[in-house]
Amino acid sequence: MCNLTKQKNGANSQNVITKSGTTIPKTMTDLNIEYYFSKKSLTLATIILLALVIIFSTVSVMAFDESVGLSIFFAAIPLFFLVVSFRRYSRFLSGIMTNQPAVILTNRSLVDNVNRKEYNWTDIKEITWRPNQGKAFGGHTAIILKNSEKAIEIPHNAIKCKDTDFLNDLIRYHNKHKADT
Repeated sequence: MCNLTKQKNGANSQNVITKSGTTIPKTMTDLNIEYYFSKKSLTLATIILLALVIIFSTVSVMAFDESVGLSIFFAAIPLFFLVVSFRRYSRFLSGIMTNQPAVILTNRSLVDNVNRKEYNWTDIKEITWRPNQGKAFGGHTAIILKNSEKAIEIPHNAIKCKDTDFLNDLIRYHNKHKADT
């Protein structure tokens, strides 16, 4: 979900009062946009990981019932993938449990809680969409820093928002604030 939050230091803006009585800033200059982790994606990933571990372990135990060593070896393969993905998985889970935004766009920076980094808009060279390669379907937002050609990836399936809205907001904030600081 995309949430707009007013910055604490944005005191000199003109506000507009809507028909419902809500006060909103006249410009986007004193707004933060927060994107939260997707509970649906985490739930689906949990179900798929557990199903794969259970199925693969059961099949390997049934196939190698006479050789305990081979059973344990082949049953451990999906556990290896579980351990490898656990770091990112636990980061997503803790973000959901604590209601921490996955990404925050501020006037000064892009706060990427998916990768636990913060990037000043002035340090970002380009923001673009790229398809996933050899991974799950869909794509990710690629953030290319000025001092590096390596792209920082923010997977779209981790964010609870439409991909186009997320990408358009990132590009709009980048274009607006890349020369401000």
